[in-house]
Amino acid sequence: MAPADSVPTSVGRIVGLWRYPVKSMGGEVLARANIGDTGIVGDRSFGVIDAHTHKLLSGKRVPQLLSATATSRDDGEVSISLPAAGSGHGESLASDDTDIDQRLSQWLGRSVQLRRPVAGERATVECETDLDDPSVLVEFPTPAGLFFDSRSVLHLVTEASLRSGQSLHRSGQWTTARFRPNILVETVDGTQGWVEDAWVGTELHLGGVRTTVRKLCERCVITTRAQPDLDRDLDILKTLAAFHDSCLGIYLDVTGVGTVRVGDEVLQSS
Repeated sequence: MAPADSVPTSVGRIVGLWRYPVKSMGGEVLARANIGDTGIVGDRSFGVIDAHTHKLLSGKRVPQLLSATATSRDDGEVSISLPAAGSGHGESLASDDTDIDQRLSQWLGRSVQLRRPVAGERATVECETDLDDPSVLVEFPTPAGLFFDSRSVLHLVTEASLRSGQSLHRSGQWTTARFRPNILVETVDGTQGWVEDAWVGTELHLGGVRTTVRKLCERCVITTRAQPDLDRDLDILKTLAAFHDSCLGIYLDVTGVGTVRVGDEVLQSS
């Protein structure tokens, strides 16, 4: 007989799923998601590359990216909606447009290219590290062949943690859009506090997908950026730094691929 601590325990249900087809652009709400070894199929399948430095652009350094939205197409390409300028209408682009690089370059005011990750190659990302001095930068590599910041390809947040942040900085907008998770979980019986901290090192079963929780998600300057319907707010990150070691949410490694749906139960085992 298996030991008692190996019996999975229900810790909540999935109440939201998101995919971000272009790194640092707004993503799309999903009712279900197919998850493979590299996360949700289609997640971060494209990135915007600086044509001169060859660095992967991110909202950490180029917050303008966060004002655009990307959605996946059935053929593997993506559609991109740029924000309206002034009182005009926004512009619609597609990754297979022949002039996609030119139009994105015009929008961003710099020469860029929309590209997929290259197998075996790492991209370089710049990040501001001082909220009071944006000239202070660090660089870090992405995992080989991916446009993720971490080698873990799934990012989960609980509503309990969002409520914890809200209780500490009440005027802040503690929304999923600000923290950009793939998965939002409402914990059993509305449990309070930084619930997912205790899940690090354990296994989570998300519907038909098996994962291990690798580490907490340490937050960066991107959480302070303005987005559609979100104000710029430096106190979001300052609050997390003061009360929770700058962390909110967890990173997951996929150990068993499958499908997840909104409403699926989340089971934990040691």
